[in-house]
Amino acid sequence: MLFMSAAHVRAMNQVVRQSTELQALTAKLPREVALTYELHEAPAGETVYWTLRTGPGGTEFSLSKPDRPPDVTIRATWVEVIRAARAGRKAEHHPVELEVRGDESILRTIEDVLAVVRRVATFDCEFPATP
Repeated sequence: MLFMSAAHVRAMNQVVRQSTELQALTAKLPREVALTYELHEAPAGETVYWTLRTGPGGTEFSLSKPDRPPDVTIRATWVEVIRAARAGRKAEHHPVELEVRGDESILRTIEDVLAVVRRVATFDCEFPATP
């Protein structure tokens, strides 16, 4: 399964829907929150979007451009984010220059949700080749 492919996102969505621990956390959130990674300079030169929506109704990942402005947008280059994700799987660190737009306090509001999502929805994946 290729990292952040449609198949990967479907698998992540399946496990987050089934996680009772995650459901208990998101039920406590006051409203739905959207976090989008806007990644520039993807392989074909396009911009790639990775969005996480979470709130009392549940949690879902998407690869589509958001249909409404997210609460927080994290902008970076695709290559550097892929390199950082690959390094993270090896318990290594790869620094990435990030531009954060929006209400950064949202990240603190959902930090427990993000921790559970990382734990339950991380799969062994093949990472895309990077230059």
